[in-house]
Amino acid sequence: MNGTQTKWRACALPALAAALCLGVSAEESAEGDDTARPAIEEIIVSAQKRDESIQEVPIAISAFTGEGLRDSLIKDSQELVKAVPGVSGAISNNYMFITVRGINAGTYSAGSEPALGLYTDGIYRGRHGAAIGTYFDLERVEVLKGPQGLLFGRNASSGAIHVITAQPNLGRTEASFEVGAGERGRQSLEGMVNVPLGDRWGLRAAVLQKEEDGYMRNLATGEDHLWYDLSAARLSLRHEPGWGDATLKFAYEDRDQSGAIYMPINLDGSWLYGDELTVSGTTGDQDLIETAEATLTVNVDLPGSTTLRSLTGYYSNNFDYREDWDGTPLDLGNWLTYQESEYFSQELVLSGDRDRLSWFAGVSLYSEDISYDLFHVTGDIGFLFGLPFPLIFDEQVYIDGEYQGWAVYGEAKWQLTEALDLSVGGRYTNDERDGTFEFLGANFIVPLYTPAPVSGGETWNDFSPRVALRYFVRDNLMLYGTASRGFKAGGLDTTRLSEPADPLTLLPPPGARVATYDAEEVWAYEVGAKGTLFDDRLRMAVAAYRYDYQERQIDVLDPFEGLSAILNIGEVEGSGLELELLWVLSQYLDVHLALGFVRAESRGIPAAACVDCDGHRPPFSPERTASGALNVHYPFAGGEWLGMLEFFWQSEVHSNLNNHPLGELDSIGTINVQAGWESERWRVVAYLENATDEVSAQIRIFTDAFQLGINATRPRTAGARISYRVGM
Repeated sequence: MNGTQTKWRACALPALAAALCLGVSAEESAEGDDTARPAIEEIIVSAQKRDESIQEVPIAISAFTGEGLRDSLIKDSQELVKAVPGVSGAISNNYMFITVRGINAGTYSAGSEPALGLYTDGIYRGRHGAAIGTYFDLERVEVLKGPQGLLFGRNASSGAIHVITAQPNLGRTEASFEVGAGERGRQSLEGMVNVPLGDRWGLRAAVLQKEEDGYMRNLATGEDHLWYDLSAARLSLRHEPGWGDATLKFAYEDRDQSGAIYMPINLDGSWLYGDELTVSGTTGDQDLIETAEATLTVNVDLPGSTTLRSLTGYYSNNFDYREDWDGTPLDLGNWLTYQESEYFSQELVLSGDRDRLSWFAGVSLYSEDISYDLFHVTGDIGFLFGLPFPLIFDEQVYIDGEYQGWAVYGEAKWQLTEALDLSVGGRYTNDERDGTFEFLGANFIVPLYTPAPVSGGETWNDFSPRVALRYFVRDNLMLYGTASRGFKAGGLDTTRLSEPADPLTLLPPPGARVATYDAEEVWAYEVGAKGTLFDDRLRMAVAAYRYDYQERQIDVLDPFEGLSAILNIGEVEGSGLELELLWVLSQYLDVHLALGFVRAESRGIPAAACVDCDGHRPPFSPERTASGALNVHYPFAGGEWLGMLEFFWQSEVHSNLNNHPLGELDSIGTINVQAGWESERWRVVAYLENATDEVSAQIRIFTDAFQLGINATRPRTAGARISYRVGM
């Protein structure tokens, strides 16, 4: 087919490809011009159970190489999302507030799991703290948007973040070492060693230690909050015999940092203590996570272009948390939490291809045991009620949960023509939750008292299909469309029982069981285009989507109404556009840009959750997001000067369903700057994080019951890093 016909066919498709049509024409007219300029490095991802170029995957996906993450100031998944169009949300502790296309990760109790799936080397990590792991010695990170039911052993309804750690290299000995220092006692130390063990074995070890003092000043205690101190290590052993490969990994992380820091808000919307960086709580805070994990991945080559993959994972997670939720010297309330969990999963995937058909089929199972102890305590608050004697509340909740499930899933792709293929797949899921709860409430926050433990549970089943159509207009321009259904199982409500307690005695009625809430369901539709243009110097991806999210799960806490529950709020309808591009302007300069727009509304919200809130935006869902980077490098003294300018911006956002004007967070943008020199072995960089010193609360809640902000963003911070590499 000649070039004229190709251009006509591209522009005859929907308007989504119009911008790419102009790029195709310009590319053809520029052939042979300035071919000395470098092309964009191809990124290979495994988002469809097979390795392929990111530009050929019919999914909205952003990928970041380990080297790129190392060079940036991104330290974990909560910071990574700022660079992904249509994704937002971060908080400076181990709780997960990430929002994908208007859908927040969701509830935060021991009886539930987030809508966003977080995975490390294919293993699901759904518990707070265990999910938000620290980045070091990585191969890449993939961020996928929309329902993900076919790619992992555990499904995810809003999206997925997949962290792939670096594999042992059997071909060479290599090592790296980096030290860093900055303001407020910031220190970091990171190292890696890779050693081949003969021709078929390889060993890789990596370690990380970093710390920083806090930046929120406490007037009552003189302490500084939002500090951290963490250590992590990973050991990987890889074997490559003639029949395939096997990789065994062990990892450990100890992360100690501040818990949520609460900032009271006056009724006129101003901060009680003057600004976002000043607090006056009296109880110390803590957010301590200890995780240990082991992963065994085995790939076996079978006859007939068929491969069997086994993925076995185990992790344990200890979570010790404390916060002063009133944020004042009055000692009105303190949460203390201790959680222990153990998780095991096994996944088997058989894949192959023949003629025009490629396929995979998988089966997975998991089990989790969790123990969760929650304490709510106060100081003497008798003065609030005019009492002449002390009044102290000490409420306790004890939870033991046993969760398990299994799934079968698969997909087949038919090559209909040389340029057109169709993929059809589905997943059947079975999730079971059983728990034993004990409530020792005093009607302050916990309006329930059980003389003996209460048990309960439920099972959820679902079938989630997916259809994808992909069309290559030309080798470097692809259009796609998908329709997929997502599912998130219901859970156990860790705040109440199936029947209300007596309002005077707080005792539950006979036969009351642990309360449950319904599963979430979503249908999502997406069309997109991906192209590599101008002699492979411009890479572009654009996507438009729409979804209908049913039975959204949210936490509701209103002590004035005696309500503490996880509720299904009806539906969330959303649609949006996303654009991501990388342009190598010259051999010295490249630009990255990511833009996202989402319009989402909540419907059918029960009055118990929010009165007259239909049509409101979901919490933590900015309408617009933008990020970008300008990278400059120029040869000098056997290496090159380098510089980087990054920006991250999001529009106004609410933290609560009521969308109260005084609960709105203003739009905020931050700029990071780096400059330094790099050679084959050395890298020396100075940086300025949040160069314009823009500070804001990360969460702002304004309801009848609560007027509070939570955690301030980090102020301007200067620092430097020096690294040395050998064998690279």
